[in-house]
Amino acid sequence: MRRAHSFSDPVPPQNPSTGRSPLGALAARLLPALLALLLACAPGGGTPAGSTRWVSLAPSMTEILFAIGAGQQVAGVCEPADRPPEAASLPRVASWERLDVEAVVALRPSACFTVTGMQTPSALASLERFGIPVYAYQMESLEDVFSAVESVGRRTGRAGDGRRLAEAYRARVRAAGRRLPPGPPERALAVVGLNPLVVAGGPSFLTGVLKAAGFENALGGRGEGYPVVSLEDAAAAAPDAVVFPEGEMSPEAVRRFLERLQEASGRTARAIPVPADLLVRPGPGSVEAVERLARQRRAGGAP
Repeated sequence: MRRAHSFSDPVPPQNPSTGRSPLGALAARLLPALLALLLACAPGGGTPAGSTRWVSLAPSMTEILFAIGAGQQVAGVCEPADRPPEAASLPRVASWERLDVEAVVALRPSACFTVTGMQTPSALASLERFGIPVYAYQMESLEDVFSAVESVGRRTGRAGDGRRLAEAYRARVRAAGRRLPPGPPERALAVVGLNPLVVAGGPSFLTGVLKAAGFENALGGRGEGYPVVSLEDAAAAAPDAVVFPEGEMSPEAVRRFLERLQEASGRTARAIPVPADLLVRPGPGSVEAVERLARQRRAGGAP
């Protein structure tokens, strides 16, 4: 995942011991206050004082904020802003590659919500210097998603909504698991990139999604996160199924990969497409990803 960066340029170092001149250090300390003052005083700038406004710095957080009923208070979002559709018309203030600090400050949010790793610590610190709270959440498991829903609910004054929604998500995942066929789990390889070949390793978010849907990560405990592997490594894992993010890979590219995998392994693995925004974006959509995969597991039967 590429990290976002602030638009601000660093002060050129002039003093070997501090990395900047005394004047530069003073300017760095005063810049946030000056910028906030200018934005507040600009004609038509800013937002009414005392209003509650949230800014999402990660697509997962956008989905969570809308899901708990706080969508009307969301003032800015992160690209991509495709879920839910209502988020598409909101100002984009961040993406995988950038964080527009000035645009965020101009929205005068009560707080920002993001996912750990989406922005650099220095970029988030720029917002905190303006007095804007930033809440960053780890998203390494399904339970992390459910806990984030509850936490965002509390922090936005919607604790009851967040708690009920998280429990509903947990119940849906449990229900999907109860309807699985008997027998050992089907071995699946979760592919997130073809050139190079990138797969979900042992300890990863997608491993948890696969397990909840009745699959076993074909890599077992090998690899960390999302390693680059060879075709021979993928063949040696002997997957029964290959799960891939639909919409991020062309059908022709997937077909060619499956053919090469069959040649290398001597066995046929069935393809299971899951919409990319459900499969690779930890959030409310992950529950639907589990349900879709569980239906495929039932259709495939016991290996």
